[in-house]
This record gives sequence, C-alpha cells and structure tokens, in this order.
Amino acid sequence: ESSDNKDRVVFGKEDDRKNWIGVKIASLGSQYFTQAILDRSNIIPEARGHVNHATKSAELSLQYPVLNGAQDFEINFLAYVGPKSHALLHSIDSSLALVVDFGFFNWIGRQILWLLNAFYGLVGNWGLAVIGLTLLVRVLVLPLNIYSYKSMKVMQALQPEIKAMREKYKDDQQKQQQEMMALMKSNKANPLAGCMPVLLQFPIFIALYQVLGNSIELYQAPFGLWIHDLSLKDPFYILPVLMGLTMFVQQKVTPNTMDPAQAKVLLFMPLIFTFFMVSLPSGLTLY
Repeated sequence: ESSDNKDRVVFGKEDDRKNWIGVKIASLGSQYFTQAILDRSNIIPEARGHVNHATKSAELSLQYPVLNGAQDFEINFLAYVGPKSHALLHSIDSSLALVVDFGFFNWIGRQILWLLNAFYGLVGNWGLAVIGLTLLVRVLVLPLNIYSYKSMKVMQALQPEIKAMREKYKDDQQKQQQEMMALMKSNKANPLAGCMPVLLQFPIFIALYQVLGNSIELYQAPFGLWIHDLSLKDPFYILPVLMGLTMFVQQKVTPNTMDPAQAKVLLFMPLIFTFFMVSLPSGLTLY
C-alpha cells in the first residue's frame, strides 16, 4: 500500500518479480497467514517481491534510497509475522489491518466478520454464529420478500391478460409495452420484484464467501457432527444436497410468472447450485 494506491498481486505459476515505489505497507502471505512490514521512516522505500517456484520460496524486501551518504541513515519499521487476524492486526496498528482483504465488497465483509464474532461471543460455535447471521439477514430482507411475493402473485394473476395483450399487439411492440405497463401500474405489480431480494443478498453472499474463505477465525473451526472445518467443503456433501432440496421446495411454493419452457429450465437450478456448492466452504453452504 502506498499513499494513494492499494496494490494486491497474486503471483502466478511462473517465477515472477515485481517492484512498487512509495510503499507504506508491504506484506507477503498465504490464505490465512502473512508477513508484513509497516514503514515508519522519513525516507519512503521501494518494495521488491520475488517468487521462485523451483525452490518453493517467496521473498519480499524494502529498499531504502540513500539520499546523502555523509549523513546518518535511520530506518524505522514495524514487522509482523503471524495469522491474518483482523482484530489482532488492528490492535497492533490500524494500518496493518488493511492486510486483511475481503475483495470488492471488503466493507461488507468486515461488518460480516464483526457480526460473526458477536454471534460467536454469544453461542461459542462458529456454525451457530453463521446460522445466527443467516437469520438476521432473513429478518432484515423479510419486508422486501413479502413485497416480492405479493407482487409475483399479482403478476401470476395477470398472466392471461398479458398473454392476450401480446397476441393483440404482436405487430406493435411499442403499444404492447405501453398497455402492459399501464396494466401493471393499475394493479401495482412490479415485474422486477422477484429479483430484488436476490440482488440485495448477492453482495452479502460474495462477502461471506470471502470471509469464510480467508478469515483465520474460521480456519479449522468445527461446527459439529461431521463438519470439523467450516472453511472446507462438506466431506459427505450433506449440506449441498440439503441446500438443493430446500431451494427446490422454495421454487415450488413461489409464484411462477414464466412460460412453461422457462419454468422447466428453472427446475434445474437447484441441481446446478448443488453441484456448485459441493466444492465451496461448508460454512457458506450452511448460510
């Protein structure tokens, strides 16, 4: 990190060298652990990183330019080697907490981690903490879900009239759209209402994935029974299957405004998501 840039680099499969100028914080780490240097000198250093796959080694160094060889040269920095714990890093220096990153939705990820820690403080189990977070999110979006359900019920009731309009104005698309919009407005129906809860929860889902996959707090954290590490996939695939079944039941009880062909395609979504979640952290599947 420099004064105006936060550059994060994932080194590839080939040996690689990279340089950065004007560095304030430099860190080299894996998924759960890091080595970090916080510069506190008056001279701004340059960071140099090198990965050697042949020796399975990585090197990160700070290079300080010598401005005047006749004067004393003083270097002041803080070094950290250990787990990527946001709370621990923040307690040492708030700037070091920037080493922990949850991707594009980083701010949401930090709030999720705070909530998970709060729930964990109450129940003493990270799996139960994930369930508590899930219930909280569901309560927060409940009014929107109710609105979405009512709107989709109205849309379902309007399908015969919409179908008749499409047939009546099949040669005049502009008139067709105008009449359909007038029909929906008069009946207070929103065709996009069904997507709104999903769109609102998408950032939370992505941020939670980052939290479960990168937080040392959940590293090797057991839930119970067959789940011994919430950061790893379900070894027996029980949670992905249960998720697929609940998703299928939810589809069945949700009003459907699609044509029969689209509805049949939608029936495959629980199966697709089940296979998708098989390799993801069990804590995320639990959510």
